[in-house]
Amino acid sequence: MNLPATIVVDYDNVEFFEKYAVQGASIEFLVLVSNQYGPHKISVYGFGTFPVDGRAIAQAGASVSPARPQRSLRSETGSSPASTGATRQRFNNDELEQARKTAQLYNSSMALYRAGQLQKAREGFVRVLSSGLIPGDMTETIKGYIADIDGTVADHEREQEIADLYYSSMGYYRGGQLEKAREGLIRVVKSGSIPPAMAKTIEGYLVDIEKALAAREGNRRR
Repeated sequence: MNLPATIVVDYDNVEFFEKYAVQGASIEFLVLVSNQYGPHKISVYGFGTFPVDGRAIAQAGASVSPARPQRSLRSETGSSPASTGATRQRFNNDELEQARKTAQLYNSSMALYRAGQLQKAREGFVRVLSSGLIPGDMTETIKGYIADIDGTVADHEREQEIADLYYSSMGYYRGGQLEKAREGLIRVVKSGSIPPAMAKTIEGYLVDIEKALAAREGNRRR
């Protein structure tokens, strides 16, 4: 799964995909995921009751028709029945409704993510992961979105901290508190968070501060 864009829960077209499931599986609904990149633009996941006998387990790895590689159908209930030996599980109406709401929550979270509303998007993604209804490969993708959001938010907070430090230091500079101004402006330059032109301007302020402090010290000695 590569940068999933949309999730749709589908109850009406199960019959068209049943042939791709392992023998003995009872597919109750589908989750369709569109991907922005990669060879498989559409991934299809089947949810329902899956057999755990030896023959079904052996077939699990070959449940997708080679002629239709863009469509994969397998059980995704948090872990694969082939690898866990899980007992059969029937999705009731409440669970089907939860799957639909989770799909809607993912889509709305992606919209918030693209719109730059990162905190709200993060909250939504965390709730999607907590649902336990997301396929394993998509779980990793959503975790990647959350990590990107955390990194972006941290960068913005750092930039805001440096901006606040710059303005407070300039306030000290204009108010004649040159030592405090110098300390703050040095931290701003060393942060690496400002454009080169601004760093050059601040270096000019620092030169002026050094001259003013030297002159002040000279006057005291007279």
